[in-house]
Amino acid sequence: MFGFIITILVISSLLGDVSGTRRLLKDIFTFMAVMYGLRLILLTGFHLIPFIIVVWALSNVVVPFIRGFMDSFDRTGGSRGGSRD
Repeated sequence: MFGFIITILVISSLLGDVSGTRRLLKDIFTFMAVMYGLRLILLTGFHLIPFIIVVWALSNVVVPFIRGFMDSFDRTGGSRGGSRD
């Protein structure tokens, strides 16, 4: 990681502050993030995949369901129950 930071600093100081340099640094950073992510998955084996699936299910399935369920109690009037005077 320290070598990565030094590489970024060297490239930015040698090439200056132009749009091409920023794009190059962004591409290098994205490449390194993907490589570290793949390395993390490979080093942990595939024991990390069930955790990723559980987090995905919680964020995309359970949370919207609970929000919709709680919003059903916040309705005033509407077709359920009518209004009492």
